[in-house]
Amino acid sequence: MYIRTIVEDTLDENFPFLKNEHGLSLYIKYNDKNILFDAGPSDVLVSNSEKLNINLKDVDYLILSHGHFDHGGGIIPFLHVNNKAKIFIQRNSFKNYYFKNGQDIEYIGLDSEILEKYSDRIVFTGETVYNITNDIILVPNIIIEKKITYNNEAMLINEKSNVFRQDYFEHEQAMIIKSSNKFYLFSGCSHKGIINIGNSIKKIFNITHIDYVIGGLHLVDDPISKTHIKTSELDEVAKYLKYNITQTYSCHCTGDPAYAYLKNTLHDRIKYLRTGSEINI
Repeated sequence: MYIRTIVEDTLDENFPFLKNEHGLSLYIKYNDKNILFDAGPSDVLVSNSEKLNINLKDVDYLILSHGHFDHGGGIIPFLHVNNKAKIFIQRNSFKNYYFKNGQDIEYIGLDSEILEKYSDRIVFTGETVYNITNDIILVPNIIIEKKITYNNEAMLINEKSNVFRQDYFEHEQAMIIKSSNKFYLFSGCSHKGIINIGNSIKKIFNITHIDYVIGGLHLVDDPISKTHIKTSELDEVAKYLKYNITQTYSCHCTGDPAYAYLKNTLHDRIKYLRTGSEINI
């Protein structure tokens, strides 16, 4: 499996000609399939892909991890280039999602034009496991057994005029790729918590460990100063990754401070994916 980070918050120093921005998009080459996991926040997805010689016209599937703009803002630019890929979106993804920063509340949901103009390209997933193929599987029904971290409290949903409530991320879905008896777990932000996601995956597939975790772990506390969540919670995450995951590739909302902390425990068993980074696993 080949994975290339097309868009991420930071830039791999080997690729100074690319543009980084807050968001995530991963290109995955698996057997004869070309998969885009998230689309970043803008048309940077397209320009970076061109510079990396990735032909977006060849993408077969676009998987949206959840309904936030930093993962789905590049969908429309992608659709201007690609005329064949189906887009797999959890059916709650087009609700009104907001981020509260102090007294300010900012819309962070998807562009309604995606639904209005491109509904024929969308496949909506529900609350149950969805098989794209026998070995590419979407898992939206993550059970929250461990309370999600407090840094999610700023994520809100507006279901009726001027009435906001906590977002519990019904719109979030993970992707599993099964290959040669190995399990690859892709998660955009892990808002529901990587421990909850990992445990749900293990139960669903009746496995004792997961070989690879790739994606954001949402361990940033303050998105402005980029500080990490409480060290007691980081210790829980580090312990879980150590004993349940063979290799972790983190990025995006994990944040560099949390990554550095986890690195002290996991050493070479955790690595960071930045804009331009590529791996073969």
